[in-house]
Amino acid sequence: MNELKDINVLVTGAGGFIGSHLTRRLVNEGATVSIFSKGNNKNLEDIIDKLSVYKVDITKFEDVKKAIQDIKPKKVFNLAATTNLERSLEALNKAIEINLNGSLNLIRALNDNGYDCLINAGTIEEYGINKAPFHEDITIPEPVSPYSASKASLSMFSKMFYNMFNTPIITLRLSKVYGPYETVDLNLNKSLIPKLIICGLLKKEFKLSGGNQYRDFIYIDDVVDGFIEASVNKKAIGNIINLSAGKGYIIKEIVDKIVNIIGEIKVNNSEPYRKGENMVFYSNNDKAKNLLNWEPKIDLDLGLRKTIEWYKKMDNYELLKKWII
Repeated sequence: MNELKDINVLVTGAGGFIGSHLTRRLVNEGATVSIFSKGNNKNLEDIIDKLSVYKVDITKFEDVKKAIQDIKPKKVFNLAATTNLERSLEALNKAIEINLNGSLNLIRALNDNGYDCLINAGTIEEYGINKAPFHEDITIPEPVSPYSASKASLSMFSKMFYNMFNTPIITLRLSKVYGPYETVDLNLNKSLIPKLIICGLLKKEFKLSGGNQYRDFIYIDDVVDGFIEASVNKKAIGNIINLSAGKGYIIKEIVDKIVNIIGEIKVNNSEPYRKGENMVFYSNNDKAKNLLNWEPKIDLDLGLRKTIEWYKKMDNYELLKKWII
């Protein structure tokens, strides 16, 4: 994409699952890429020498401001976040500090620095207990965790900055993203697809609830395409846009698909559903289609095969455990 060649871009959260894929794509597009990193760059080892790395904590305003003045980014992709989905007050302070205040630090630091777009990574979790399908300009967020509440708050602040100050902000609300390089905590009931794959490869038991939830999953390459399209499309400025498959899948059907590819996996269906869990959870993606000319290209079957093939390449535990907490 010629629009990004030699353009100064900044990626926060670049070492994470989604951020690393986006950073790699920006390098391939010929952009001049700077990243904020607090040290763990295992997902970027193949391109780290092509990046300008700033050891900046997004919660420290003066450090963020100093780095912005040095980088002078034209486009900024903000993926720095704590992604604890637990519905507990223990997660509250960190969610506010990083997801909300840290992102507001970035917006403030960018003021008067000549950038043309800041893309914040939002989440389908913001819609919470609403009835699906979720529409960006119709469905009012009803968050059910500190994580989703912090992201919904950032979306509202972003709209305020755009409406009051014409700040060039875009929010991309992502459905459940999956693909290579995703880190998994085997002790938590989250990250369904990579956790099941890793449990299968390591011959470990996989704990699952009844598996009747209907969920919207989207492959990482399609998400990255959405970020790139939004960053060069002026129509996106000021908008909240869902990046989603536009439909869902029953969890136990996804489990069956993975088992059919990997082979036998011991699945324990004894886990309880989360309190107040929304059983049907997916987003409408018409706005992304119409505004960005974007739609997902990789269906679930192909995406699962590509993901499983990547994890299988980690042909011994020493390699695989880099992505296990």
